[in-house]
Amino acid sequence: DGNIVWDKRVQEKALWISEGQKRSRPCEAGSVREELSRLNKPVLNACVLDYLYAYPDARPDGWWQFFVLFWGTIYKDIHSRCECVRYLCSDNGNPYSGTIRLDAPLNGFDPAALRAN
Repeated sequence: DGNIVWDKRVQEKALWISEGQKRSRPCEAGSVREELSRLNKPVLNACVLDYLYAYPDARPDGWWQFFVLFWGTIYKDIHSRCECVRYLCSDNGNPYSGTIRLDAPLNGFDPAALRAN
């Protein structure tokens, strides 16, 4: 039905990093998106990002050290027309959100937010 019950303790470990991101060299965001789709991972969308941005106390504590990507929503940049994914991170303890282009490199600090089972 599209609704989820949010429990930050359960979501704490619901971050995913691709095999390519685990290696020492960055991999392209587009290939991470393809791997998520191929493996049918239950990614979270930008509505959850917006909720966590508005209510930072609901964000799992361990997520503050990462650029957490919300792959359930893909945007097209109005200027470059490139596809982008939104992320949530911390800027001196305050929530910060932005976009990363799908041709940008990702590393182990850019996990996908998944729906915890």
